[in-house]
Amino acid sequence: MLSEGIHSLADAANQLLLAIGISRSLRAPDDAHPYGYGGERYAWALISGVGIFFVGCGVSVYHGIMGLMHPHQLDHLEWVSFRVTSLTPISSNATQAFGLIAFSGLIEGGSLAIAYCQVKQNAANFGFTIRRYIKEGSDPNDVAVLLEDAAAVFGLGIAMSTREYEKRGKKLFSHYSLGCLGLTLYFNDPTYDAIGSVAVGGLLGICAIILVHRNKDALIGRAIPKQRVKEIVRALSKDPVVKSTHDIKTLLTGVNSARFKAEISFEGQIVTERYLERISINTVLLEIKKVETPEQCRQFMLKHGAGIVDAVGKEVDRIEQTIQRIAPEVRHVDLEVL
Repeated sequence: MLSEGIHSLADAANQLLLAIGISRSLRAPDDAHPYGYGGERYAWALISGVGIFFVGCGVSVYHGIMGLMHPHQLDHLEWVSFRVTSLTPISSNATQAFGLIAFSGLIEGGSLAIAYCQVKQNAANFGFTIRRYIKEGSDPNDVAVLLEDAAAVFGLGIAMSTREYEKRGKKLFSHYSLGCLGLTLYFNDPTYDAIGSVAVGGLLGICAIILVHRNKDALIGRAIPKQRVKEIVRALSKDPVVKSTHDIKTLLTGVNSARFKAEISFEGQIVTERYLERISINTVLLEIKKVETPEQCRQFMLKHGAGIVDAVGKEVDRIEQTIQRIAPEVRHVDLEVL
């Protein structure tokens, strides 16, 4: 029960840290942070994961190990005897602990169901399976809540108590769970309770390691999913203006924000043809006929050279819009013309 209390405290502190991270990540970009503050989520989630590991996991495991090294009988196991309609516990060990665990199980189970639905929806939006989204998804917060709620439900299962019921002197059913508190009561051996503390701490440790690993990658600088990059490259390769694409780099700058950088070699003839289509080839022909001196030729070349450069700029803008249409999370597109 102490380990579960620590678990609950760690969950509450973690949610507070995640809320701080979400709030701070929503600040608008400024001169100091031109790509925004999306990384705040990863920083605060990393702090949360480290805290869970050292406080939640560390204290629970320490408590369990001390219980194994210096076992002592559990106290206050007969605080409350309670009745549910006409059901009366046979065992005198009907404790308040079981009621707390059962109530916590309902709350944590409901929260786990909501978190699972949210992760499932986000995974579908990216075209991921749930397992892949947990490993590669850009939002650490929904994954953190899912993992913590799952650990909480498993932890409650580890601590579950043993109960027997009778009605009007007749035994209705007997249920001996494999929970450590139940085994402790049944065998009157505190070793099982200590093992439960270590197991709960281990669950917290696994959850913390996953969170730390996910957020560490994001803070170091993680690319957007490979499938997204393949979709973008496939679209660029089909564009008639693009001859080839080189040195593609992507970077997650936040939960729904990413940066895409690439070097592009353009088909000069196609760009020029599109420019001529816009200004009319007959207009150019008339201008050519008026060219008689070197200075007039120079002015003619400067005018249409600048127009072709503008045409390249328009093509770059069009390609950027294509990339953002394929991958809406790409907020910043940097294209270099080769």
